[in-house]
Amino acid sequence: MRVLPTTNIALLVLAFLHVPPAASADQSLSYSYFELRGDISTTANDARGARDDANGRLVGLTANWEFRESWYAKAGYSLERKSFSNEVAGNVLSLDTRQAAATLGGGRFWHAGEKTDIYVEALVVHVRTDHDVPDVAVMQGGPPTVGTRVSVIEDTGFGAAVGARHAFGEATEVEGRMEIQDVASQTATMLSATGRRQLTEHVSIGLFVSLGKSTNRHIGDVATIGTTLRYAF
Repeated sequence: MRVLPTTNIALLVLAFLHVPPAASADQSLSYSYFELRGDISTTANDARGARDDANGRLVGLTANWEFRESWYAKAGYSLERKSFSNEVAGNVLSLDTRQAAATLGGGRFWHAGEKTDIYVEALVVHVRTDHDVPDVAVMQGGPPTVGTRVSVIEDTGFGAAVGARHAFGEATEVEGRMEIQDVASQTATMLSATGRRQLTEHVSIGLFVSLGKSTNRHIGDVATIGTTLRYAF
């Protein structure tokens, strides 16, 4: 797994800490919000003939709604694309993976102390992955012809998450989260840490880092750093 560039992380953290807080920020932890997320992913490429790790881009939208005390509903959609190169039969191929994921579920939270919550979530996850794979045709009396074809995997599975949120200072929050998804007989485990800074009464920005591991041999380990924009209501 490639390590995230420490210089980029340091610059993002400094920029995050220098954002001024809202003048009259409310420290209560809201579970009703819309959140836009974008990240730059690095995925380990362990396939035969791998030339480098895969670089990815992801955009996602999450909606939460607290419909009764301590309970909330959750829905989300994300689209991710990864590109990498592999050598096959003497040819270097540029391969892409495109993955769309939709989630639907809910959660419950408990107050664990002043400005501190813990929560659990149960999710239904639908994933469609379009993955370029090498296509080698052996020709009689000549070299093999190497190209690509698209392999499609689409399935619905389940997920679960547990996390903790803590607000401190005037308008700052930190969150730690562990999530497990089981889709198409493959299991993915993700650990993430997020810091948020409130800009106005309803709007906050965030910075997160995450590490993920999948049993899918085409995915490998994933290291991610990204930003969020949240509107709470």
